[in-house]
Amino acid sequence: MSVTMQEIAERCNTSRGTVDRVINKRGKVSEELEKKILDMAKNLGYETNIFGKILSNSKLDRRVVILLDNDEKYDFDDFAIGVDAGKAEAVDYGMSIVFESCNIKDERYLSNKIDEMVDIGVNAIVIPKVNSPYIQEKLKEIEKYGIVILETKNSQSEFIFIGEDFSKEGEMLSDVASLYLRVGEKVLIVYSENEISSKMRRDGFISKIRNDIDFESFDITKGDFLEKLSSEEFSLVMFAFVDSRKEIAEMSLKNLKNKIVAVGQNEMILVGLQNGRVIASVVKEGKEQGYKLINVLKEYFLKDCKLMKRYYISSKLKMKNS
Repeated sequence: MSVTMQEIAERCNTSRGTVDRVINKRGKVSEELEKKILDMAKNLGYETNIFGKILSNSKLDRRVVILLDNDEKYDFDDFAIGVDAGKAEAVDYGMSIVFESCNIKDERYLSNKIDEMVDIGVNAIVIPKVNSPYIQEKLKEIEKYGIVILETKNSQSEFIFIGEDFSKEGEMLSDVASLYLRVGEKVLIVYSENEISSKMRRDGFISKIRNDIDFESFDITKGDFLEKLSSEEFSLVMFAFVDSRKEIAEMSLKNLKNKIVAVGQNEMILVGLQNGRVIASVVKEGKEQGYKLINVLKEYFLKDCKLMKRYYISSKLKMKNS
């Protein structure tokens, strides 16, 4: 098993943060303590992990790690293209960017992964969203070392957010629904109480819907939405969360004819757009997100520009012929 900074800190009777400052040259400590830590690291055979070596071998000044959720890679391709476009420019200015797949939902695994990144001396960590209070506190702690934390799927983040305006996405789908629906027809808004983005899309949708259209919200985490859908007459279903593959597939199996507006472009949505079942889906500009992410970090690291808390990207409507 590889040696960690925590082990070195315990052997030297000091803090992990002090060990980090010495090994990654983040700040000054006494010469005596610096020598003690470096000698201990050498004696214990301390070395960075393999993806850390990729960064180290690049001999660049600023290290950025982008964490990818193993369970949510359906919108990755465009994002990666945007990152690569920004990366081509950033590398010339002394930045290295590495993608790292991991299980975001596994608290212990993610905690260890964050420790690895701190150990190798990263300057910025990009994470889809922070679900755990423990991980949130851990990231706040490492911010004190000057490490920039960014989220790409949580606009209410306590850290920096770069992503779409979820409320506006809901408004866009509401505009489509208002054009499609007749007076007195009803919409079932299916959302997840566990997702901030889903609730914001729901609220945006409701804020713009026509006064002569009825609607009802249903929290997907609290029951069977198919039962709800079958019990009343809904002309339209609005899915406020991105991964609606399972729900749309279940509607098809039950031969339910309700029209759909949705978020994202998973395979079930694309099929629905072609056969007319899905009227429209709102899709974030992933390339813009990836490029803006790298550009924001480049401006910060190289020009010392002040970081804002929110950077919004565009979203577009995807319809049958678009």
